[in-house]
Amino acid sequence: MDGALSALAALDGSWSTPFQYWGAAGSPVGIFAGDGEDLYLLDSGSGAEKTCWSWEELGITEPENFPWFTGDAYSTAQWQDGLFYLGSWGEDYDARLLDPETGEVTVITDRAWAERVDAAFQHRDMDWWEVTPGEDGSVTVSKGAEVYTFPSPLPGESYPYEMDGRVLFQDYGSGSFAVTTREGELVLPAQKGELSTLEPEGGKYLAVQKTPDGDWQLYDWDGNPGVLLPGGTESWCRTAGPLVEVHSRENAAYYRPDTGECVFRAWFGLEERPGL
Repeated sequence: MDGALSALAALDGSWSTPFQYWGAAGSPVGIFAGDGEDLYLLDSGSGAEKTCWSWEELGITEPENFPWFTGDAYSTAQWQDGLFYLGSWGEDYDARLLDPETGEVTVITDRAWAERVDAAFQHRDMDWWEVTPGEDGSVTVSKGAEVYTFPSPLPGESYPYEMDGRVLFQDYGSGSFAVTTREGELVLPAQKGELSTLEPEGGKYLAVQKTPDGDWQLYDWDGNPGVLLPGGTESWCRTAGPLVEVHSRENAAYYRPDTGECVFRAWFGLEERPGL
């Protein structure tokens, strides 16, 4: 737990909460949100509390070690067969599954949980593009009978992946990235910096951070430059509904990706807060 708190809000602004939750995750039955005492199930339409369990009721004696609160929320919070996967931890590293209808928590081995997830995926149609680097510095993008092979813009990158017609290459060792089309046309050439993909409502953007002050340059999906968003110390950015969130050590700010207008900023400290 790093002391950061989360707030929740509807996309249309019809409801919001204070910055009070240690972590949150969505599900088909609502939003699970937790603080230091309880786990809440909130109605996603109104934000109203549907039900609540104390951590003690869920058999969690040290909520500060709950996976959401240690930075693992996106990888641990999963929904399957009407059960909410709380995570795997403890002395035996067992998996805990919550039934929101009854409040019952089922404990199974982490291996059993992994097998259950694997079995579920095996029954789905695997319909995606596979990206395979070649030993000769090429990369092959394929799905069924469609195959594209072209020189890799980052030959040392071992795990490129495809996303909505773009192939993303990120070499974390050298701090470099590149983006091509599925057919191999350069969208962003190989360069030093951080790359994030953003999909706010109504568009897709590539966000690049490479300036010393941490600003984020947005590009459209074709690589055309757009607005420049202020960054800051150790900042990162992500999609927040129709907006782009830029989160730094000092504040969290929310921008319209097409105009760069800042619509909201929250400061984390009590120091002087400059205007927008």
